[in-house]
Parts: sequence; C-alpha cells; structure tokens
Amino acid sequence: MLAQSAWKRVLFSLAVLILLWLAIGWSVVIP
Repeated sequence: MLAQSAWKRVLFSLAVLILLWLAIGWSVVIP
C-alpha cells in the first residue's frame, strides 16, 4: 500500500511538472 501511494504521488508530481513545462513551452512558442 505504501509503495502504491508513493508511486501515485511520484507519477502525479511528474504529470504536474510536465504540464507546467508544456504550458511554459507553448507560452514561449506562441507569445
């Protein structure tokens, strides 16, 4: 259970970072 929750937290944080990176990239590409 701890491992599953940890993996979910890691995947969620990675997804948030990727979304932020994509948003920044789009804002730079399309001002």
